[in-house]
Amino acid sequence: MNQNPKNSNIRSYLRSLPTQGQAEWYWAEFSKLKKSNPNTFNMCVDFWKNVLKETSRQGWLGENIICLDTSVQLEEKFQTNGYHPMSLPCVFNELYINAELLPFEEFMTLQNQSWIKWAISKLILNPIQKIINSKISSTKWIIMDLLKEAADGVILHQEKNAIHKITDNLFTMKMLKAEFASVVFPGVILSDDDLKVLITYLEFKQKILVKNEENNIIKFKTKNPLDKENFEITSTDRGITAIRETCQKLHQQIQDLEFRIKEISTKINEYIVRKQKVSAKYCLRQKKNLEQVLSKRLGSLEVVEEILLKIQGAACDSEIIDIYNVGTNALRSIFESAGLTADSVEETIDRLQDVLADQKEIDNAIKLGADSLSDKTIDTDNELEKELEELLADENITKEFQKLQLEFSKIPQLSGNNKDEERELENNKGEKRELENNKGEERELENEEKDLENEEKDLENNKSKERNLENNKNKENNLENNKNKEREQVPMAVC
Repeated sequence: MNQNPKNSNIRSYLRSLPTQGQAEWYWAEFSKLKKSNPNTFNMCVDFWKNVLKETSRQGWLGENIICLDTSVQLEEKFQTNGYHPMSLPCVFNELYINAELLPFEEFMTLQNQSWIKWAISKLILNPIQKIINSKISSTKWIIMDLLKEAADGVILHQEKNAIHKITDNLFTMKMLKAEFASVVFPGVILSDDDLKVLITYLEFKQKILVKNEENNIIKFKTKNPLDKENFEITSTDRGITAIRETCQKLHQQIQDLEFRIKEISTKINEYIVRKQKVSAKYCLRQKKNLEQVLSKRLGSLEVVEEILLKIQGAACDSEIIDIYNVGTNALRSIFESAGLTADSVEETIDRLQDVLADQKEIDNAIKLGADSLSDKTIDTDNELEKELEELLADENITKEFQKLQLEFSKIPQLSGNNKDEERELENNKGEKRELENNKGEERELENEEKDLENEEKDLENNKSKERNLENNKNKENNLENNKNKEREQVPMAVC
């Protein structure tokens, strides 16, 4: 027998858990530990809560994701290494007490009562009926964590993709399934039961409004405060929903027609290859009829989509006008609260101009006073400069006079002894003159020696030139001799 791939995924997931080494706790009967060892009991319950949530999220427990179907023999699905979970009824009972698992039928009654009323009836008025520990009853249970996660995903997707609120916030059940069934949990598709539970929860949380008619109309609430005041499904909403539904039907019909035309074209080619002209002609007639229908459907779709575009444009214009009104009211309230009027502004400007004029006069007066003080200061500075120059000149004269006195004091006075000294000085001067004359003669001798050396060099140069001339003459004589010899040899050769 081939093993169910979903069961294989469950077992692989269980084996990958880091707590697998404590299988004797998680797969054993631990319901009695609630009083004796509450920490271990809560740990085991949390373990199975996470297992139920993750395996259901992956779609391994059946076609439902949010709704847990207990008729699928969970004990068999969670069997691993020869262990069967023996305390699943206890886990369900504990999760039910904590409102983390709710029966499908009980949850659907939320449509007719408030959340507070339901909580009071569950926790106070009605005693909790414990699940029979022998086996889990065959029913559907709502995993509340997955439900809340799915609701948040739907709201986030809608806020991101609803560009035109007047049209994009309206759905039928079929349109809602096509839009959200595959985007909430990656890789899985929500079932019809999941969508029913999801719609009930969103309506209960006042995120959507549902009109139970022949075709349920579902309207998402926007963040616009004006829409929150009058949140209802109007006749305009019904008309827009019908137009959107017609658009979807036309798109589907066009896809079907295109697929059929493609199939018939393939058959025509096959009949032509087989030379079955009658069948090919019949298929060709079918193809033309389908193409005519396709053309009509495309024309209808164009008209309907144009109507939708005009509705969206009108709604956009209305929103812009509403924003203008809001902005106008806000601006008016600001003016009123601040007391801003044309007269008050004009009065303020006049007072400001007066103050600025006064300030300018004060600045001019301060500037004139500063200029007059500056002129006086300049005159005083000039006088001080002149006086300082005079003082410096007097000081220089005094210093020159002192220098002259000092030099005069150093001059020796004339006496009889000084005459001898004067004669000695004159003799010394004569000797100096003789030395200077001797030095001049020495310089003349040096110049004469240099002249002689230059003459000798000139003589040597002349001699070298004469030798060069003699060499040249010898070369010329040799050349003449060679030429004469050649002349003498020419007649002999002729003879």
